[in-house]
Amino acid sequence: MTVQVGILGATGAVGQRFVQLLDEHPTFELTCVTASDDSVGETYREAAEWRLSSKIPEFVADQQIRETDPSVVSDGVELIFSSLPSDVAAAVEPDFLEAGYVVSSNSSNDRMAPDIPLTIPEINPGHLGLLEVQQENRDWDGALVKNPNCSTITMVPTLAALDRFGLESVNVSTLQAVSGAGYSGVSSMEIIDNAIPHIGNEERKMETEARKLLGDFDGAELELHETDIAASCNRIPTLDGHLENVFAEFASDPDPGAVREAFRDFESADLHSSPDQLIKVFEQDTPDRPQPRLDRWYADGMGIVVGGVRDTTEGTQYNCLAHNTLRGAAGASLLNAELLVKEGWVWHPPTAAMSSRTTLVRGVHTEAVDFLSRLDRHSTWINIHRPAVSVWTGLRLALPWAISRQSTVLARSARAQRGSGLSQRSLFDRPTRFICAKPSGGELISGWG
Repeated sequence: MTVQVGILGATGAVGQRFVQLLDEHPTFELTCVTASDDSVGETYREAAEWRLSSKIPEFVADQQIRETDPSVVSDGVELIFSSLPSDVAAAVEPDFLEAGYVVSSNSSNDRMAPDIPLTIPEINPGHLGLLEVQQENRDWDGALVKNPNCSTITMVPTLAALDRFGLESVNVSTLQAVSGAGYSGVSSMEIIDNAIPHIGNEERKMETEARKLLGDFDGAELELHETDIAASCNRIPTLDGHLENVFAEFASDPDPGAVREAFRDFESADLHSSPDQLIKVFEQDTPDRPQPRLDRWYADGMGIVVGGVRDTTEGTQYNCLAHNTLRGAAGASLLNAELLVKEGWVWHPPTAAMSSRTTLVRGVHTEAVDFLSRLDRHSTWINIHRPAVSVWTGLRLALPWAISRQSTVLARSARAQRGSGLSQRSLFDRPTRFICAKPSGGELISGWG
């Protein structure tokens, strides 16, 4: 199965990481790259000042840079990665969403919006349910998922692992690499022989995003986690890898051994880019790890490393580290995209053999529903497709025959209610194409209703 994807802002630091990660990815095929107007028409090789140690992948080197506009995106693209500056993303991303694209965004705009999932797949995959709320609220045919800030991503998996002890408060001090500011973000004269004890808006991002990621979603609204979080963020002269010193207090009183066990036991996600062991733990005989230079490449830069676990007078202190442009940026968006595919928000046709015979049926809403209800009860796939709509939502028709035969419905629908039957607003409230087929090679039936 291959899903065609595009990258908005493909020539920047995070955009280049996207390109690197998509090289030979088993699910995603990069067919569209966009950048600023100055680069439009150039090849990616010409436009990108490639900064990574690996070579530009050949599959993208000669692709032509396109405008960041949904009207010029390659045919067949289903999913968009966004690595745009937040002010540009705030203006551009809604255009792609209205055009029906699924967008997995690393940009910081709208991360705390109540109807936009802020997701780390190993932590809160159920928050994707907010997409239904989002589409209803905004009338988008597409869907927008955000990943959190790089410093937040480093810390939150460790907090999620320890929430079993009743997480009550967190204080964190960060030592953040210069790559987090982009290639030209911090000058050498500023950072060499220096540390900068302020990163604009970083503290606020950590303090708010962490509570959203750890919050509870009841199917309609998301309630932020009640823990208090205070952050102090500092830029230091390392290239990659954010190191964070975390002080946590709990309702219970876990000893360091129990804390290390909780880290080790924390489950990863069943996704291609998620490591088998999400959190690597250094034992008490290695108190000087993790270190950015030595540990940022754990699990190809997609894992979290912790160490220095010890008791304090108020709770527990430990250090955690992650690669900020991989796990903390492009890799985080890639994981979210893999989750979107797994959960059915990015559609790909079933692989079962289908007959080439086709019957066309036309009708209005009631006739279409009646037509579906009269289908062969052994049919397994029912695909409902709206032109120019890119979100496919798995649901079951609230029809006795569908439930009894466990028929699967995949609806590219902004108003479908996943897993619980038809939406109160009809799937057929505008022209809708549907395709039905028996997986064993029976008759393929399609129509408009």
